[in-house]
Amino acid sequence: TYSCVYSLNKYVPKNVSTCGNHSIHVQVTDDIRPAHIVGSTTVKSGENIQLKCSISDRRGTSNQLHMYLCKDRAGVRMEMPGKDQHTFILKDVSVLDSGSYSCVYSFKKYPLNNVCISGIKSVRVQVTDDGPAFRYYKEVVLGSLAVVLLIGLTFLGMFCFGVRIRCNLCRNRRRSDETYEDNKDDSENIYAN
Repeated sequence: TYSCVYSLNKYVPKNVSTCGNHSIHVQVTDDIRPAHIVGSTTVKSGENIQLKCSISDRRGTSNQLHMYLCKDRAGVRMEMPGKDQHTFILKDVSVLDSGSYSCVYSFKKYPLNNVCISGIKSVRVQVTDDGPAFRYYKEVVLGSLAVVLLIGLTFLGMFCFGVRIRCNLCRNRRRSDETYEDNKDDSENIYAN
């Protein structure tokens, strides 16, 4: 078990008897070994990725081979292949699946959270956001914008039509008032004669 402490004074390590607030436990095993990996480096969101792991020099006689797929040095999947190779298939990937993948193997089974190591080589996988889910959301957003635009144009048309009707009413009223005034003047002239 390891922990860290510090001091402003210099001490001989054998004289330091305190422990830090947090400690880690390190377990060293030579049982987890690196393996080779090949696979796609760029894939679109919603597609599948195939990552093929293989062992070049098998050290061990056990038939209980455990192949681990690691992402960013952490175990994410484990399979027990019957051969010295296995293809991991990650289905319907998203941008969150982007990362550095590698493979390791062991003849003992370890929990995935205990597998924190990298293989011989790693494959950098980049998932782009052009998959079906993105296209669906893009279509929904564009469709919504089209509906909002149509509603806006409809209201604008109704507003312009209303303004036009009001202008025509005002013009007609003015003409009516002018006609009334003309008729009034004519009738006053008739009664005045």
